Amino acid sequence: MRTTLDLESTALEAARQLATHRAQSLGTVVSELILKGLQSDAKLRSKGGFPVFAGSATGKPITLDDVKGAEDDE
Repeated sequence: MRTTLDLESTALEAARQLATHRAQSLGTVVSELILKGLQSDAKLRSKGGFPVFAGSATGKPITLDDVKGAEDDE
């Protein structure tokens, strides 16, 4: 689908460089970046007013004891 977007010059230049590097069209690269951004937002949830990030490195939630332990290590 053809459309017109008003992009910041730095964003446009970065997308152009990525398109050139991948040998893809600018439209393909921008579409992919938009979809990746939307998927990232979907992984951010809220619990009790605080953000919860899915897919942590350990796969387990960070507890208050974890935070206190990290503070003690400093």
